[in-house]
Amino acid sequence: MSMIARQLPRAHHALVPFGRIFGKRALSTSLIVHQQNFNSLFSRIINPIGFAQYQMHKLDLAKAGFDTCTQKLSSERELFLTELGLPQTFYTWFSLTVLHIWIYSARLRAEGAEGKEYQQELFNLLWLDVELKLNEAGIKKRVGKNIEELMAAYYGQILAYDEGLYEGDAIFSAALWRNVYASQKVKPSQLVGLLSYVRKQLCHIDNVSTEDLLAGKGLLLKDQ
Repeated sequence: MSMIARQLPRAHHALVPFGRIFGKRALSTSLIVHQQNFNSLFSRIINPIGFAQYQMHKLDLAKAGFDTCTQKLSSERELFLTELGLPQTFYTWFSLTVLHIWIYSARLRAEGAEGKEYQQELFNLLWLDVELKLNEAGIKKRVGKNIEELMAAYYGQILAYDEGLYEGDAIFSAALWRNVYASQKVKPSQLVGLLSYVRKQLCHIDNVSTEDLLAGKGLLLKDQ
């Protein structure tokens, strides 16, 4: 049974048969050694500098994974803007970033406590980046309100993709149409193309090793 399937309720029509995404896996060898050194409050007290360095190392690795997700639009403009017909807007960047963070997080769910920590860091980094981009766009008023609305959209999109993963292509395609295409007119071939892209990415990350996953390496396929 796949890693995804083990973490989610049984569905009649699973999106794809994933082998590892939601199964049990060992932690990264390089990280588990450090983690064992700081698994007690006492060890953290007697070696605060080492613990701080360990935490910063994990933050750097999570940032590498986040950058992979957030830069996908700029690195594959031809695919998203031309082939899939998405407009070059802040909303497109946001929705694609959320989609790729969801793909990454789906695999992280198999990594227990370590995976949860990484998911939290991805969440924190997303909102720091969102606020920065809003400021760069000259949006000085209602920033808090805008972030609140985007956060509600974030949770809605994540839940919709989880549901699509449970139920199959029809539900997942509808979720992509609502969230990535903002319920706007789209060619069926483009929606099918985006669905196929997501399926390929999920299959790919399912086979990424734990060590590479936690190091933010090779998370997503290129030149789809």
